[in-house]
Amino acid sequence: MGRSVTPILCSLLAFAITSCGWMSADQLTFFEGETVVSRSDAIEELQLGIVTHSSSCPLMETAAIYTLNGVLQKTLNRTHYYKNSVDFCFLILVSTPCPSTTNNTISAGFYEAIVRSCNPGPAT
Repeated sequence: MGRSVTPILCSLLAFAITSCGWMSADQLTFFEGETVVSRSDAIEELQLGIVTHSSSCPLMETAAIYTLNGVLQKTLNRTHYYKNSVDFCFLILVSTPCPSTTNNTISAGFYEAIVRSCNPGPAT
């Protein structure tokens, strides 16, 4: 009987670890072996990156406002993210050169495209 219970317990433990939405960032950090942050912390850090970039690029203020008003929240839709990947995205955001010209079509997706391309890794 002990042998048949072990695979079931292992399966339940594996399921609990992989479906981690109920875990805190600290608990996930323990299981993943890598620092994990919550969705809200990841959004805050990337919002700071967008605000920092747009403050040095006046042409991008409209794009920043557009992105801060919900686009970023839709893009980051997982419960937790790896801190290293969020930090990497932040660095990409603040170091991206200002476009020399822009229009509303380019501006609307500018920051979303950067965040999607740096792909902050969801912790699952």
